[in-house]
Amino acid sequence: MNIVSKQNNDPSLDSFAPTSERITELSLYPYIQQFLNQSERFSAISQISTSTGIPDLIIHIDGTKILSEVKIDSEPKVQEALTQAIDRLQSAGTNFFIVLGYPHDVRALPPIDKVVQEVALKKPLTAIILTPWLRGRFSNQSLEQVRSRILDAIDLYESRKAPIVDYETVVDVAKESIIEISSFLRIHAGLTETIASTFIGRFDLFQSFMSESTDIRSLGAESKALIADLVAYMLVNQLLFYHVMCKAEGLPPLPDTSPISPPSDLLTLLESRIGLAVEASYKLIFKHPVLEVLRRIKDQRILFSLGRLIYVIKSLEPEHVTVDLLGRLYHDTIPEVTRKRMGAFYTSPKAAAFLATLVVDSWRDRIIDYASGSGTLLRACYNREAKLYEEETGSRFTPSMHRSIVENQLHGIDVMRFAQHMLSVNLSMGMVGVPVKRVNAHYANSLQVIQEGKTERNILTHSESGTTIPSDLDLAIINPPFTLWERLPKDERVWLTAAFKAGGMNYWAYFMLSAERILRKGGILAAVLPDDFFRGNLAMNVRRSLIGDGKFTLRYVVRSLKDVAFSERAAFRDYLVVFTKEPPKDCLLYTSPSPRDRTRP
Repeated sequence: MNIVSKQNNDPSLDSFAPTSERITELSLYPYIQQFLNQSERFSAISQISTSTGIPDLIIHIDGTKILSEVKIDSEPKVQEALTQAIDRLQSAGTNFFIVLGYPHDVRALPPIDKVVQEVALKKPLTAIILTPWLRGRFSNQSLEQVRSRILDAIDLYESRKAPIVDYETVVDVAKESIIEISSFLRIHAGLTETIASTFIGRFDLFQSFMSESTDIRSLGAESKALIADLVAYMLVNQLLFYHVMCKAEGLPPLPDTSPISPPSDLLTLLESRIGLAVEASYKLIFKHPVLEVLRRIKDQRILFSLGRLIYVIKSLEPEHVTVDLLGRLYHDTIPEVTRKRMGAFYTSPKAAAFLATLVVDSWRDRIIDYASGSGTLLRACYNREAKLYEEETGSRFTPSMHRSIVENQLHGIDVMRFAQHMLSVNLSMGMVGVPVKRVNAHYANSLQVIQEGKTERNILTHSESGTTIPSDLDLAIINPPFTLWERLPKDERVWLTAAFKAGGMNYWAYFMLSAERILRKGGILAAVLPDDFFRGNLAMNVRRSLIGDGKFTLRYVVRSLKDVAFSERAAFRDYLVVFTKEPPKDCLLYTSPSPRDRTRP
């Protein structure tokens, strides 16, 4: 261990003498320095900054040089802190830094020794930590907790050989970038119906899914904001995915860029990287021409936004996040206003994992989600099958099994184009760096696919959309749109009435009635359903078709006791409901340890 020697009587502490009648950054430094030096692994010395006149601390931890600064009055953000510190980092000859941000009310306290020491060591602060062992932004931490967190991360690093990266910090960075890039798109990109169609698909259906009555066909301010948010989200998602997978694929990393002087050809450099990713079997993730839309922005500040984002991504190293990073990113980064306007109530990851555990009990299951949305349900099924494979075979989950499950066993359909991107990212992240020949993420109206498709040898083909899926699947798992009948486009209502010989029901009902055509005998239908399913005349046809006519047996109904709904950010009650495609036996409601007989016909 290389420990830099400490000065027990550091004369530089004299430079920290209080110079005002209130607590300042200068007041806090000697107590922070003395506290850190109490640990044998820390060595903190002061250095006066010539640019600001405010001293920086130079900290050596196990021999690694780290620049540290103290701020009062601010809640430091990662992108802002990195950008502001880049010159000082270069001058200090290090890439690592720690920012300690104390709250504004510190200024009101008297600058007497006992009070200042209490503030320095005990006052909750916000710390931005970028070290070899720990990376992230941590709020409501005392200095003692910050030091302990770093020391714990060092101990873990010895076994992990990788830093601990805070997921919430990556989310915050992504959110900041989505909001900033979206603002440029709204103002400068000249968003048109053609651009919107490229990322969304059918305007009228998309409008019906929105929880407000904005007419997207007119592409007014609200609609442009919504499209801009989606495009910005996809850009951030693409950059994060490329960064995570490029090393495993042997592809060049994201371009080196400075947040204060990005290269003028940055978009061209990014296009070359994305071209390589498409060639490496990630077409559905990168097919949407996000960078083409960004080229419409003439304001060069967009390059600085991209430069900051790329610089922070490479500095944080989000590939070391231990949770399902990109699988959860949609749920945590799309701006709340956009989610509300879209009515985008996707299944929460916890509810998806629970439902998958309930209904997937073989790694051989062939599964479809025909309203796949963000892909959360199918990713939960993938995780469940991977776990069952290891439990049943006693072998580790291998790249070949990853390919087999993604290419052959999981199928998703959605009427929104961007759902292809989200599902492909979700499933590809199951094993980073293992490309697959195909991800079965289809852009189509799944109801039309199922009702109009021709079945031959257990394969259902819908020639108009080019969609092909098995017709004898083991499991259909779905969180269908709860769109009201009167909000659906007129042509969709006409088609539904003719195809199902029943009109007037809310949209989710038709998804339930479609399941019979794609499930084998004994197959499972698992759905997130609204309270309407259990009451009212409008859903009577669904209940009669599924249960009353003896086609399905109701197995489970699960209601959340903690949250109102299993769908994220939804204010309405919903349920997890599970059926088996077989007639009831002794009674209507029947339960057993396993939801179906696993023996295939």
